[in-house]
Amino acid sequence: MKILLPFDFSDNSENALAYVLKMSKTYDTELHILNVMKPFENVDNNVYNALYFTDYAENKKELLDKSTNKYLNRYPSIKEKTKRKVVSGFIVSEILAYSLKENIDLIVIGSSGIKPSEDFFLGSTTATLASKTQIPLLLIPPTVHAPKYKNVSFASDLKPEMNPQSLTLLTKFLAPLKSKIHLLHVEKKPDTKNENWEKIEKIFVNHKTERHSLYFSDVTEGISWFLKTMNVDLLIAVRQKHFLLHKLLFTRQTKQIIRSLKSPVLLLTD
Repeated sequence: MKILLPFDFSDNSENALAYVLKMSKTYDTELHILNVMKPFENVDNNVYNALYFTDYAENKKELLDKSTNKYLNRYPSIKEKTKRKVVSGFIVSEILAYSLKENIDLIVIGSSGIKPSEDFFLGSTTATLASKTQIPLLLIPPTVHAPKYKNVSFASDLKPEMNPQSLTLLTKFLAPLKSKIHLLHVEKKPDTKNENWEKIEKIFVNHKTERHSLYFSDVTEGISWFLKTMNVDLLIAVRQKHFLLHKLLFTRQTKQIIRSLKSPVLLLTD
């Protein structure tokens, strides 16, 4: 599995790196670590500074190697296959370009940006990336330090469409796990006529599944309640503009709910 980790030297990106390396005990992992500098980072309008931009980029690469070696040295077999790169540009564009060039299977993102004040997990960068890429995203909250997938929830509007890349990744991700999959559907009023449960269950044919239908006036509150009540270790959801992940990532009123969650989110695309 080819995994891309955008790395910004924050505590949360280091936590995400530690998380990915622990994942490598379960998955055959080829890790890519990417640091994106802002265009002409550390350069003002001074010609002298501009001339030394290349030196600054080289120093940034040395810092990237040093910062990540603290973790990679504990996993020598993974370190041998790890690619580390520093590029200059706009973060979302560079992540997308690198992902396509290297045929990345999964992008893992820590839940904070470069500055402590940035809400990267719920902010514009993550939202823009989620809206533009077809590559699955794994979002890691700062309170989660190691993979634990005993209870997994798949939140759905019972429309089982999923693009081939997401379906392939999901199959790879779940294959070595013995997780119980809680199939969750939250709606504002009962709908007993929906016949798509069976189609959803076929996606998880090799796992034990359990259906859960909840009725909440606010769908995101219902999902949040369920995750906390069931002690869910991982939320899987398909990004659909009219449903769950659009609300979780793009609307302000649900940010407090998501901040309180302690579960990683595996975001797929339809």
